[in-house]
Amino acid sequence: MEATTELAITSTATVGKRRRHNEHPLVHDLPPEVLYNVFKDGYRKRDYQSLFAIRSVCKYWMEIVDSCPELWTFVSSMHNGNLVDMILQKSKNQFLSFEYDNGSRPNRSEIPIERRTSILTRIWALADRLKWLDGESCDGGFVRFLCYRFQNLETLRVHNPCQWDHLLHRRLLRAPKLRYVAVQGLTLAWEHLSGLRTLIITQPTVDPTVNELYILFTNCPRLEVLRIQGDALDPWSYKDDDVALPSAPVFLPHLQYLLLFEVRLSSYSRLLPLIEAPNLLRLFFFRKFSPFDVWWNTSMFEPVERFFGSYAHSLNDDRDGGRLRISGSRYSFTISVGACKVMQYYPSGWKWKGDGYDYSVELSAALSSFDRRLGDNIKAIHFGGTRSREDLIILGPIFQRHFPNVEELVVTLSSSERRPDAHLVLEALASPLSLEGVARWLFPGLTTLHLKACREPVCDGVLGVIEARRNGEVQGIQRVSIKNGRIGRDAVAKLKASLQGFRIAGTRYVDTGSEEA
Repeated sequence: MEATTELAITSTATVGKRRRHNEHPLVHDLPPEVLYNVFKDGYRKRDYQSLFAIRSVCKYWMEIVDSCPELWTFVSSMHNGNLVDMILQKSKNQFLSFEYDNGSRPNRSEIPIERRTSILTRIWALADRLKWLDGESCDGGFVRFLCYRFQNLETLRVHNPCQWDHLLHRRLLRAPKLRYVAVQGLTLAWEHLSGLRTLIITQPTVDPTVNELYILFTNCPRLEVLRIQGDALDPWSYKDDDVALPSAPVFLPHLQYLLLFEVRLSSYSRLLPLIEAPNLLRLFFFRKFSPFDVWWNTSMFEPVERFFGSYAHSLNDDRDGGRLRISGSRYSFTISVGACKVMQYYPSGWKWKGDGYDYSVELSAALSSFDRRLGDNIKAIHFGGTRSREDLIILGPIFQRHFPNVEELVVTLSSSERRPDAHLVLEALASPLSLEGVARWLFPGLTTLHLKACREPVCDGVLGVIEARRNGEVQGIQRVSIKNGRIGRDAVAKLKASLQGFRIAGTRYVDTGSEEA
């Protein structure tokens, strides 16, 4: 009897606890502002499915969701009329984000034109409340919508299919608070934009001329990012080659990224010297090159000559550290100095020397245009990519002529490198080479050597380089680092004893006399 009574009392207490828990759940003790922050980060505003799931949990949660207009600020052309009514009602006077999509993208259902027209008409009346506008897949109705005045618009993203009337007709945006613009397939009145922080232009779009960009720079002193993907093969891109530019420099203290893809070299290389950007993190230029294209009657290394030659004054000595980087492959060649990087892509592949041509001569001519201060400041050269040992052997003498103060050399070998290739790199450093008809050491001021991603025991070769250069009339190597590969234990001991600094990582020790693959 006692056991039965005790069980009954325990069951009654458990039921009572469950009842009290259901009547007064702990979440009800949280203040509305705390729940709001939880709800704000826990739902997908694009379709509101998660928000409606939150509302259905309990009456208390529904009241909080419905009383927070900040949760009802996203409107899409994909929404049905009832949901749009609900959003506009509950958002009160909050700023709105509007996404327009006509349903033409893959995996999307096409939206009837009547429905698109209806929602555009409703949003037109709320133009002053728009803060974020995204035309992900737009049409003529949305483009005409851009003619309105948007008093509080800060972000505009437009992806427009190739419609020639939208490409050739320049749209004037009336949005005084606009800060972020990303357009594709839509041409704007670029020189009338002001106050921007980010501008991204993607083909197919009529690029701004360099004069328009100059005006835009003066109107946007707080610009941080400019990315232009142009079409340098377009005959229209030649239209401003001979147009005079103002001579006054434009100061852009906040500019961090200047990214240029397939733009007209002769035009932009005239604009770059006028830009003063002390905090620039990256100046990037990309171009496809084909010697068979009638539009490219220029040197393969014209981008290197024009961009480095014109923008050397903006390289920060302390931040950039005088480091030149080379990365070559069968289809591309990349050269960078500090913040400035030029990449060229060759769809058909290329090599340094062929039938009657020598690209290394063209590169040497391009390097001649480098500012003398820049050339003297280069203290480190980094060779990487799938043809790093070939680049070092071919370009080493050229770089030595243009950059006489190199003290550090970094060679990152590809994972497919074989022993003879790595030894070719070391052999180039271990004895004088015939440079301009005279036997000279490569990089006579070299004091630091880094070898990375080696798949074979290179220490014996490194020892030979160190001993040969110390016996020669050049500066001795004092610091060496080797990453990966196999290393003889006796070689490690000799390197540690003969160098001021020696580091290894990812290596496997082998005993002296063991068989080497």
